[in-house]
Amino acid sequence: TGKTLLIYHLAKTLKEKGVMIVHCASSNGGIETLKENGWKISTIKDFNYDIKPEIDIIIFDEVHRVRLSELKEFVDEAHSYGLKTALAGSVKKDQLKPLHDIGCDVVGIRGAACVGGDRNTGHIHHTAVAELKELCESFDN
Repeated sequence: TGKTLLIYHLAKTLKEKGVMIVHCASSNGGIETLKENGWKISTIKDFNYDIKPEIDIIIFDEVHRVRLSELKEFVDEAHSYGLKTALAGSVKKDQLKPLHDIGCDVVGIRGAACVGGDRNTGHIHHTAVAELKELCESFDN
């Protein structure tokens, strides 16, 4: 999808900084191809923290496939090693507060910034973005 391509572009741009992508869906041939080309990528099922000396941030993609309690465990573990976390994958507006509460450092959104909250029928609009900004600013109050 476009979100996944953007995540991979971001990871490629930051590659020298130490980025690990953890894909929360089933494995496919693409993951193996990326590994063969030097990418740090894993499925959530196969992921472990042995690679931690080489990375600064872990990007979890397709997080809608994982329970919040599991995401919290991953975020806590990553933070215990001094790593940052980024989460993306069909994140809805009402999920931002729980993701904030578990301590993730970055949340990637698309549909939540679209009119009507739907990336397929809506389009990114300044009013939706302003609402998200106001919502996120309220989390620390």
